[in-house]
Amino acid sequence: MAFEIDGETWEPKTATEHADRIIDKINELLIANNIKDKDGNTVQMKKVYSNALYLLALGDGNRLADNDQDLSRAINSFNIELCDDAQIENLLPIAAITRNPGSYSTLRLSVTASEDGQCVIPAGTKAPYGDVNFVTQVETVISAGSTALIDTVCDTLGPVVVLSGEITAFDTDIANLESVENPTSSEPGVAPETTNALRQRLINADTIKYSLDGCKRALEELTGVSHARIYFNYNVDEPLELAGGVQVAPRTAYIVVLGSSDKIAETYAEYMNAPTQNDPNAEGTYSTVNITVTTGAGSATLPATTTATYQGHEFKINSATTIAANSSQTVPFTCTEWGAFDVPTLGIQELDQTITNVESAQNLQPAVPGSGDPKHEQDYVTASGQAIPIKYDDAKKQNIYIKVYLEKDAEVGSQVENQIKKDLIYASANWEIGDTVTQVLACAPFTDCKYTKVAYVKISADGTTWADSLEMGCNIIPAVVDATITVQEYEE
Repeated sequence: MAFEIDGETWEPKTATEHADRIIDKINELLIANNIKDKDGNTVQMKKVYSNALYLLALGDGNRLADNDQDLSRAINSFNIELCDDAQIENLLPIAAITRNPGSYSTLRLSVTASEDGQCVIPAGTKAPYGDVNFVTQVETVISAGSTALIDTVCDTLGPVVVLSGEITAFDTDIANLESVENPTSSEPGVAPETTNALRQRLINADTIKYSLDGCKRALEELTGVSHARIYFNYNVDEPLELAGGVQVAPRTAYIVVLGSSDKIAETYAEYMNAPTQNDPNAEGTYSTVNITVTTGAGSATLPATTTATYQGHEFKINSATTIAANSSQTVPFTCTEWGAFDVPTLGIQELDQTITNVESAQNLQPAVPGSGDPKHEQDYVTASGQAIPIKYDDAKKQNIYIKVYLEKDAEVGSQVENQIKKDLIYASANWEIGDTVTQVLACAPFTDCKYTKVAYVKISADGTTWADSLEMGCNIIPAVVDATITVQEYEE
């Protein structure tokens, strides 16, 4: 960015350029005033270091060059492409936008207590991984010989990828702790928005506040919310059907978020005033647990009403089951209420009913947690005291399968395979709610890959039927874990 002075475009000059102009001006004055030396020659100053006046001009030139740089920075402060990072920060409130703060990666640990006694994992216990730690959020008490699943949160913002089995210890000694391991890979968080990304957002004029996209970005800037999506039906008399079968009523908004915050209603109401709705068909899922039942001398029949209870949560047998005498059989039970209810190994030690010939009933593996009701509602209270309900749904994560094919001459091996998995999981942190997963999206991490050569990928919802793309529902966010990624050599 520049301006004109006396018909010339102003540009910052160096100390030498300023010194040359000073000497040139002095020489012009000497000629104009007919200043001659003792031999009658017109005096002219030379631009050499042996000339004391030239050294003085260089000193003045350096000061002038510093002033030019300050002036140049002041001019560039009006140019988003050229201004410094500090000016970008100053422009954010003017443009009515804020930086996306990012989110933390999470990881589930399988922790087993020894047979010697009860094990207590305090809140704040750290599981180190490289330069970061995954920290337990609540105190967990594990009975002797049992296993519990413990959720942890990384202490550093942004995507941190941990493959299954890479964490095997806490950073402190804990009494009666037998083992620690992560059975699945981490769920990577989202990196904080960089200054360059903010600069590009300003350049692209992607700053319109009162819009669907503006509201979406504001929701994602809330602490605890990593992804958001807002759908709006502009029709006045017809419902809008979205991918996945969700129907949005006329002139109504449908909000989907991944994460949680108590400011969702307040933020939405700042940007939009359309009524909101939930997906009426949205449901939570039930936790399930497998109970190993052992019989005595005679067979045992478990009726369809058989239940087992853990910490007040009732698990009911999936169907009536008969178990032969002197044998053991694993029988699935499902919780009677939605929710992510954990049952550690051996958390269930008996059935609620006394059944003939049943000698023992125990869960030898932790339960598979479900999820709570995805439909939520918060009240926005206006300045006049009116409470307006704002409805929103939780996004549902769906693990997808990706098969990565390498070129014939590509580097192979376990290290290459693990790095491919890490790169894919890392990239998936930026996939959006409702995204269609395509070859282009899945191959993006390998565009400039240096450690191997990726030919193409295939995508699947079930690991059986493969395609070039996979459409997600409007409230589904695609995700990958290391167990759903396979790597193989190129196929003709």
